[in-house]
Amino acid sequence: VKKSNIRKEFGISEKKVLIAFIGMLTERKRPDMAIEATKRLRKKYDIHTIIVGDGYLNKILRQKAKGIKEITFAGSRKDIPQILRETDILFNPGIGEGLPGVVMEASASKVPSVASREGGTQDIVIHKKTGLLCNLNKEEEFYKNLEVLVKDKALRKKYGLNAYNHIKNFSWDKVIKKYENLYRSLK
Repeated sequence: VKKSNIRKEFGISEKKVLIAFIGMLTERKRPDMAIEATKRLRKKYDIHTIIVGDGYLNKILRQKAKGIKEITFAGSRKDIPQILRETDILFNPGIGEGLPGVVMEASASKVPSVASREGGTQDIVIHKKTGLLCNLNKEEEFYKNLEVLVKDKALRKKYGLNAYNHIKNFSWDKVIKKYENLYRSLK
């Protein structure tokens, strides 16, 4: 398995629980919540948050995170699958998500997600099995659920493995077979 060495690149210790926010830096994706979560959790836990992506909020977010050594802005990247292999938790608090590809990629990388309870996300993240879902308008729930996974390595591993096994149901081979069976049943 090829590593991106994102930890080495940014000097993030292997001991730290690595939380990844991956997405456009826009209001809809709510990257500011990743900063807030880090501010809260860094006091009690050995964590680091990597914010991957770019967008018009970039400067504002960097200003909000100024002086917080547990936050790294990685900018736009092409090595997302490799980054996910080094990630412990995907944080995906966005609004108006259809079927977020990054949550699917995280699952395929055995990474549990803390994500918004909406849209197609609920098909991928099964609450308390492959990750934790949060109600959109309850920001506190996002922070509490993230803390649950930060402090429990065994639970992270369990949810990550469950996510990996669950995402296999979405492989093209399985989807095609389901459609073939559906068409046959209509004859």
